[in-house]
Amino acid sequence: MSKKKEISKLTSCSRSVTKHITAVKNNKLTFNSNSAGLKDVINNACLTLDFSLLAIEENITPNHKTPCLYDPCKVDFSFCSISKTEHAHLYISTNILHQHCIILFANRTRSKTDYINDLVENFYNSIERFKRHNANFPNINHFKPLRFYIYFYGDDPPVVINDYNTYCAGFTRALEKRLGYKTNELDACVSPHMCKRWINHLTIINDDNLLKLKPF
Repeated sequence: MSKKKEISKLTSCSRSVTKHITAVKNNKLTFNSNSAGLKDVINNACLTLDFSLLAIEENITPNHKTPCLYDPCKVDFSFCSISKTEHAHLYISTNILHQHCIILFANRTRSKTDYINDLVENFYNSIERFKRHNANFPNINHFKPLRFYIYFYGDDPPVVINDYNTYCAGFTRALEKRLGYKTNELDACVSPHMCKRWINHLTIINDDNLLKLKPF
């Protein structure tokens, strides 16, 4: 890794500002622009959710004017940008159910097993950014394991996951190793999904006290 890239990861925006979205009113989080083409996230879970933006917005550029939208205390904006190719996109949590979800949108061309390590690195980079602001994130000794959602979007070419169970197991083992979890500790926590078309909206529901995500 180049020295410039290392500096970038240390000084880029944290984007850890939390947005509280309730289910009563103002339950929609709308985006101006993002790499996945996602227009909004709707909270239909009947409880308050905390959202943290990662690489979802693309309108923050290096050398922008003060203050920084996501990190108001920053003074050096030289590397104040987020690479959509290096991070996951959203982090969603709720203190009521003690559930934590990190979401990655990837073009369906990256659904081949050859790209598993690259996608795992996206999750790792995002978690490391959170840890720079909170050393206990994610504290796997006190919280349920994070749930990792991957949504492959796009129409062309028509790539599919031929053997879902094998793919999911391979991804889970690679993620456990990279993040320092024990083998099988993330079983059932990694959920790759192949979407038929481009994702425009993401709805979150509460199904038997478990957050469920429905892209459409």
